[in-house]
Amino acid sequence: MLFIVIWLPGAGKSTLSKLIQKKYNATILNTDEFRKFIFNINPREKDNIYPEAIQDMSYKAMFIATKYLLKNKINVIIDAALYSNKLVKEAKKLSNKSKVIQVICPEKLVKERLQRRVKKSGQKYSAWIKVYEYMKAKTEIITGIDVVFDTSKNITIKNITENIFTH
Repeated sequence: MLFIVIWLPGAGKSTLSKLIQKKYNATILNTDEFRKFIFNINPREKDNIYPEAIQDMSYKAMFIATKYLLKNKINVIIDAALYSNKLVKEAKKLSNKSKVIQVICPEKLVKERLQRRVKKSGQKYSAWIKVYEYMKAKTEIITGIDVVFDTSKNITIKNITENIFTH
């Protein structure tokens, strides 16, 4: 099974992905981690906007890894700010058993979360306010979403199971 968890930085993709991981014993693939590894980016570098070629290569590498894991019967969660319908369709093509899950959250809360990230020095996330604003301007209205979760509300594993597989 492939879970494609999308939307903007700070919306709660990684938090939701961890809950899905617990329920479905899935491997989480995160674009920030791929980008840091492939391009040997210093983890202390934060809020950088990378050239589109670097972004695209990170997505391609993540899709190759996804294909490999799915072929080996491993459930996968793509945790990424897939900003275009083209990227979402490309991800969906990796499995005929996939769910596109959009994570939403009021912008005020997203910005509060991003501000808290700035204050935590060991934080793994690289996106802060500048990246959020850039991605917000770049992101298309995504079609073909199977389920939407508002992370400003309490989400449980039971909610996830009920909502993902009733849509």
